[in-house]
Formats: sequence, structure tokens, C-alpha cells
Amino acid sequence: MSSDPLSTPLAIASLVVSLATFVLGALVSVVLYKLGRRVDFRSRMRRWDELRDQTNKLHFLGSDQLRELILMNARRYEDDYNGGNDANRHGFVMGKYELVDARHNGIEVITRVAETWTSLDGTRSLRPRSRKNPELGRSENVFEVGFVPFDFVEHINPSGDEYRGEPIFFVKHKGPGKSPITTYSYAETRGYRLREEGRLYFHRVPQLGEVRPNRLKALLRYQNTRWTHWRMDRASRRHRKELGY
Repeated sequence: MSSDPLSTPLAIASLVVSLATFVLGALVSVVLYKLGRRVDFRSRMRRWDELRDQTNKLHFLGSDQLRELILMNARRYEDDYNGGNDANRHGFVMGKYELVDARHNGIEVITRVAETWTSLDGTRSLRPRSRKNPELGRSENVFEVGFVPFDFVEHINPSGDEYRGEPIFFVKHKGPGKSPITTYSYAETRGYRLREEGRLYFHRVPQLGEVRPNRLKALLRYQNTRWTHWRMDRASRRHRKELGY
């Protein structure tokens, strides 16, 4: 009768070697993964520092005006950019904004001026009426400030190009609604300086909070905007054709 192979010293040694090899391989994989993450984090921080330094150089000094810039769709720039702006499934070609600040992880730009209402109890809201505060007080404007992560920024051209003289930020449109902007906050429209010839700063309005758009709703709004632009462009082409242009 043949004996069980696991009972022999050679089989036991082979099993121990196999288990040791597996454990050692797992440990090596974990160590390499952690080292890779550490290297990736450091290179990411260096990249953020470079982009933040480039952005800070764009601020106007001693001026009441904010620096205008272009957020260019990096994916569409090579093939679709000719100075114009249209929309497709990858987003608009570009958008023009005003630079507010460079944070540690991204830039902030003014997207629009929004109207707010201050109720009689001092509560501010973006809506004119609410059940909590049905009585309205004074109306005030605020800046809607959009945040663009540095992880979305591929390159910065501070001198613009043959079509645009403003600095160009080449960005990924990976935010809600095919946009480079991920969140929105609100700031007072009256700026202030820490130094006489320094840059402008703006007080934030914490009561209005930070808005993170719903991705589905933002996508539907974008598709509606895209459809409206397409219809207007088609009507314009038809009108030019009728006039013989």
C-alpha cells in the first residue's frame, strides 16, 4: 500500500516553501503599492505647487479688476478649436471667467452674479421666498464662485494664443454637466486688500453654503443647452442662406 505523500518530509518542506513564497510575494506587493502611492502623492503635490505658483502670478496687483482667463476643453482643443465655441458630447470648447483665488488643490473663478435675499431675521437665501422665512428683506448680489481642481488642469498658457489674449487653462471637463467646475460657493461682491498694492480678496457667505451639483440634473441641463445652441445655429445658417450669404 502506498503511503500519503504529505506524510513525507519532502512533501511537507515543499508545502512550507510554497506558503512562504506566497506570503513573501504578498508582502512585496503591499510594500510596492505603498511606495507607489507615496511617490504618486509627492509628484501630485509638486504638480499642485507648480500650478498654484503659475496661477498666483496671474493676479493683477494694484487694480480693482480681476484677471480674466479662459478654461479651455483640453480634449477638444487640438481638433475642434478655431476661435469659436460650440458644444458636443465632450462639453463646450471653452468658457471665459474671472480668477478669484488659487487654493491648495485648485482654482476659484467667478461664474456669474447671483441675487440673494436677506429675510427680516437676518437669514440669507438664494430663493426669494421660503416657508421658514416668508417675509423678505433687502436684496443683495453675490458672486457665484466655481471651483476647478488642479487634477483637472493639464497645462497653463499665461500669454494666450492667436485667438485669445487671456491666460488659458487647459482643463478636463469631468465635472457635473460636462464642466470643469465641481462645486460652487458664494462671496460678497465688494473686495478688500490685505496690503495697499495687494490683490483683491472676497468675504465668503457661509449661510449660502457650498453647492455640489447633481450629476444627472447637470447633464440634463447641459444637453438642453446644447440642443438650444444647435437650433439657434441651424436657424442662423438658414437665415444666411435666405439672404444669399
